[in-house]
Amino acid sequence: MDFYRFMAAKAALEQRALAKSTAETAVSVACAVPVQATEGAEACHALARSHLQQGNRDAAAAAWQQALSFPINDLVLLDAIAQGLRDLGRDPLARMDMAQGVSPLNQTTAWQAVCLSVLRQDWTAVLPALQDACDSHPACIRRANNLAYALRQLGRDAQANCIIGSAQLESGNYGLAAEAFAAATPEAVQVPEFLSRAILALRYTNGEAKALQLARSSAELGRCNEAARIQWANTLTDLHRVEEARAVLRAAAEETGQWKLRLQSELILPQVAASIEEIARADAHACSYIRQLEQMALPAGEDTLTDLYTSLEPNFYLGYRSEPNIDPIRCFGRFVSRVAAARFPQYGFPPQRRDTDGRRLRIGYASCYLVNHTITRHFAGWFEHANRHEFEIHMFPFAAELDPMSAYLGAYADHVHPTTYGLEAIAETIRAADLDLLVHLSIGMDPLSMQLGALHLAPVQCVSWGHPVSTGLTAIDYFISVDSMEPADGNMHYSERLVTLPGVGVAIAETHPSEKTMARIDFGLPERVPVFLSLQSLFKYLPQHDGLYARIARELPDAVFVFVEGDMPAWTRTFRNRMEASFEAACLPPEKYIRILPRMAFSAYQSLLCCCDVALDTMDFSGGQTSYDLLSNDLPIVTLPGRMMRGRQTYGMLKQIGVEDTIATDADDYVRIAVRLGQERAVRDDISRRIRKNKHLLFNDPRPVQALEAFYRWATGNALPSDQAKFRLWPPV
Repeated sequence: MDFYRFMAAKAALEQRALAKSTAETAVSVACAVPVQATEGAEACHALARSHLQQGNRDAAAAAWQQALSFPINDLVLLDAIAQGLRDLGRDPLARMDMAQGVSPLNQTTAWQAVCLSVLRQDWTAVLPALQDACDSHPACIRRANNLAYALRQLGRDAQANCIIGSAQLESGNYGLAAEAFAAATPEAVQVPEFLSRAILALRYTNGEAKALQLARSSAELGRCNEAARIQWANTLTDLHRVEEARAVLRAAAEETGQWKLRLQSELILPQVAASIEEIARADAHACSYIRQLEQMALPAGEDTLTDLYTSLEPNFYLGYRSEPNIDPIRCFGRFVSRVAAARFPQYGFPPQRRDTDGRRLRIGYASCYLVNHTITRHFAGWFEHANRHEFEIHMFPFAAELDPMSAYLGAYADHVHPTTYGLEAIAETIRAADLDLLVHLSIGMDPLSMQLGALHLAPVQCVSWGHPVSTGLTAIDYFISVDSMEPADGNMHYSERLVTLPGVGVAIAETHPSEKTMARIDFGLPERVPVFLSLQSLFKYLPQHDGLYARIARELPDAVFVFVEGDMPAWTRTFRNRMEASFEAACLPPEKYIRILPRMAFSAYQSLLCCCDVALDTMDFSGGQTSYDLLSNDLPIVTLPGRMMRGRQTYGMLKQIGVEDTIATDADDYVRIAVRLGQERAVRDDISRRIRKNKHLLFNDPRPVQALEAFYRWATGNALPSDQAKFRLWPPV
């Protein structure tokens, strides 16, 4: 079973369970028989109110007392039930078994204590437990609502609004988050716990001006902490005021001496640039500072070194350029490695190899993204197809919240190590596993992966192309890539030794599209015109390539080009402005051609793929998982392979299935192919037919995993005679 079938089966079971639970609750309440469903307390509460409206006080009291026999995780409901009993002159605690708490069905004694305190109206007593619950699950709206309700009972409404705002932000409900923070007082928002979150919520909701005003007023009052300063600077960068952003961070760094502010003041880069010149200026500044870092003397003292090390973050956007930028990447990697060796000398050298004679090799996979994420959609096959007779698979998930994908992958691992927090604790957990080889799936996408990658936690350490950019770290021995996606000089683009796998490097599952539930009209797209789809993150679109779409449109006056919004509204505005300018320069009305859709759920995304005619790949950093999804839906993709592997992923997929008609040789050829596909339905249909016929060569291919495991044996000194023929080991640089 692949992950897509697993998720579909899980959703079906949940729907059946919900339907059954709802039916049982309705029947049981109607018969006044206790039930075990979570909805029982709500049903009893509704029944009690109905009895009360009819003047039947005894029946209402009985229903409310029965409600207290159910597990209740909503303090608003619990307090309403208790108040109903008090209004009838009944003590809510009268029938409670004090040894058992509110109900024997409640899961923890801590929650029982909370519920009993609520029944006693002792709201102060419940705050510590409710705060701990929120801290452990910051995206849980229910827990936030409970804490907010308790705070409101104590007259702390402004703080309650901030609690709700934080939870809504963590849950991705940005509009609700901004509204909640706006409802709070400035004094409540301007505390370290909430200020940066309030600024971020405004960034997410087109509120950059309000965000800057909030940040400045907080700074004037001395309330703008490190996290808020960074969000302030990010807001300025969204608006292409990079020099102002640097000034904000530099001033804060001078005041506080904090390394994170100092580093980010010099390394900050525009997320979606307004022009080629903006990229050139920002990159030149960052690269110049990186060269200075390599010569910098490290600070003395463990605390200062810890502050420096935990402030180090990947230079993410340097990897989304036309140039390899390998020199600054190596330079920064050497600096990170030097700081790591100074702060953690115990991890400065690889651990001794264990005796593996006759035993399974221990392979560890570490990532913050071992959840339902693009990274694990990509590499799940390495778990699913692992040879468990020869390899003992260790999984190190460091996500704050695990999910069904985590459980699914865990079923294919021998050891799923509990999530640990804090760099040192995680490093100790990995080192204690006594691995033979450790694979980081995606160094470069988050600070923790880079900081861990600089430490020697296993005798052999590798990184995969989850983020297809060299790490520059001296502790990483090998970069695992794909032979068909690397250019002839691929090894020149990595500080690690390059190893490539056959096929597409993974045994990836084909997506199983649900039935087409949405049509073009649902996306605001016209019928009977060629629709071109380009769904990459907006920071992949470099300004020098903006004119390609207008060139295609000039030959196809009825065409429509579909993009998807960026994470921040300001990024989308910048991208839209660039696109519109390129169409206007070609004397074409942009509103006729350009559609930028909101971000959408996976099912809507799948429907969108079915509504379009041709996909247009991005230049220099091509589609990865998106291209697999497009090919699963038999959609032709026009691509121009770039200079580096990150710009050649779609190219490698098309080569693998032998459908090379849409691989361009240069920008002019890219436009020519796109125009032909837009003009000639028969050509599109023929390519789609051949994709449909050959795409089995792309998915669930076990050969890359066999080659990967051959490399594992070779790298750990346990090679079989035929192993080295299964993978390619490139010459060291």
